[in-house]
Amino acid sequence: PGSPGPTRPGRDRLIPTSSHWTRGVAYFLPGLSAVTGDEELLATALKGASDLLSVARTDDDTCAVFHHEPDGLHLYPLGWCHGPTGLARLFHRLAPTTGDTTWSDWRERCARTVRSSAIPETKHPGSWYNVAECGGSTAAAESFLDLHLASCDLDHLVLGPKMSYAAVRHE
Repeated sequence: PGSPGPTRPGRDRLIPTSSHWTRGVAYFLPGLSAVTGDEELLATALKGASDLLSVARTDDDTCAVFHHEPDGLHLYPLGWCHGPTGLARLFHRLAPTTGDTTWSDWRERCARTVRSSAIPETKHPGSWYNVAECGGSTAAAESFLDLHLASCDLDHLVLGPKMSYAAVRHE
């Protein structure tokens, strides 16, 4: 993965955690590797994940990557398309594929990022306050439900004081 260049001709902008750049490609490659048996594809996915972690903000045991370079280094969206909920999906895929539980730890750090943001009560630059799947609260809610289903950890059903699931049905 790495830096694919500008988003469009004449615009020098890198968006590393986008669903259709480094993070998205790294998410896709483990599945392709499993189908084709090409281990180089998995190695490339791991390189992409490592590249993302090399630029991630990881203070307070969290994990988030800025929205874009060069002028969006202060923006940390929380949704699926560009935020820690999307990163969590990548790490969730890498954990069972590689057998390395470190990726599960990174997934949990992404969850702490969203949980500590105090959304939806607190507004943060780059959070894009809407209910959309890509960049809004739907992505955060779905991410925590996925975490609960993967771990059976009831803490993942409570995102914050105003954003929680009243009940979950197990089948």
